[in-house]
Amino acid sequence: MNSRRTTNVNKGWLYHYLVIYSNSMKTILGADMGSQTVMRWTMPNLSVRFFFFAVTLGLLIAVNQVAAGEYEFPYRDQFAAVGVQTIELEELAANFDDYIIVDARERFEYDTIHIQGAYSIPFSSREFSRQVRALAREHNKPLVFYCNGRECSVAYRAAEYALGLGIEGAKAYDLGILPWAKARPGQTILFGQLMTERSDGLISDAQFRERTLPQSRFFELIEQTTDPLVIDVRSNRQRDGISLYFGDIHLPLDSRDEEIMAVVDQAIEENRTVFVIDDAGHQIRWVQHAFEERGLANYWFLDGGAVAVFESMR
Repeated sequence: MNSRRTTNVNKGWLYHYLVIYSNSMKTILGADMGSQTVMRWTMPNLSVRFFFFAVTLGLLIAVNQVAAGEYEFPYRDQFAAVGVQTIELEELAANFDDYIIVDARERFEYDTIHIQGAYSIPFSSREFSRQVRALAREHNKPLVFYCNGRECSVAYRAAEYALGLGIEGAKAYDLGILPWAKARPGQTILFGQLMTERSDGLISDAQFRERTLPQSRFFELIEQTTDPLVIDVRSNRQRDGISLYFGDIHLPLDSRDEEIMAVVDQAIEENRTVFVIDDAGHQIRWVQHAFEERGLANYWFLDGGAVAVFESMR
């Protein structure tokens, strides 16, 4: 299992570690490759079962862009400037057969829900370039990439990368999978079935909000819970971006479904409460669908994910 257990912090103290580690900063820090500068401080009367690391200057800029986005599509103009075109839901639905649709999210998210006929090529995968090139050669149609929409930049970055590979006409459907599923249930696959063929449907926004906690309450509840299980579901690329490390387990959503479900089944068997942290609060919606489908009763999500924690430290 691709899991990673972190050291628990002593009761009564919250340890913060700020680790500055980046090849791009070695000149500023006067550090050799592979060295790191560490700043450490403590805060009394707080205790949690995790400790975290915050990272590079380049990432500060990226997070600022997300946080500052008051627009409906905060990344659109940025990627339009480098040639990434977008496609609206209505246009994609009306010309559905004219495109090859690519789900650029993690495989677990795809297996939970995806647009009918879409190919799964996670942008985080090392095989992304090869698979996208092969798909473009196989089909004489433009590629359309999608992710979790609006404040998720994955679809834009995947389309930009494809254009850089010489794949002409690559676009981003940036509204995301959830609005598609609500508008086009007959062209949406949920746990291997068309949504229109299932007796249940999407978890409502209200049900989702009931399981999503603000930072203070989330970490407070961890401390109040007997034997909590804290799971970081971010990919390695996301953790490299915002290096806030949380225990107990690193179980990225690019893991095999059976690995993730084995952890869920064990939590059910041991009657443990599960606390989940993703990158920015978008992926947890599909984790919730999987939890409910599996029968996990006790679970909570961190509102805004690691990005929100990082922002609160600034």
